[in-house]
Amino acid sequence: MTLSQFVQNATIYASESANVNVYAGNMTLPLGPDPFYNPPSPSPSSSSDAWIWILIVLVIIIALGAAYYFYRRDKMKKEEAKGLVYSMSTEQDNSLLG
Repeated sequence: MTLSQFVQNATIYASESANVNVYAGNMTLPLGPDPFYNPPSPSPSSSSDAWIWILIVLVIIIALGAAYYFYRRDKMKKEEAKGLVYSMSTEQDNSLLG
């Protein structure tokens, strides 16, 4: 097959309410405002504020993690101490009875 053997077809459907603005002709258009939206460039202060907020959030997360760790550690120590007290008292009671 050669390239000349291929045929391409296209069908374009337009609704009745289609608004078609077509430029046809050989005219020179006057220069006007830029039709493309140019987003404003970010200011340097807004990007420098981002790392401060990230740092604050990280410090809060670390502080909450440390508080939870110490809370659980103290709770485990108290439970362990309760276990020792109860086990010692039962041993003492058994020694008095026996």
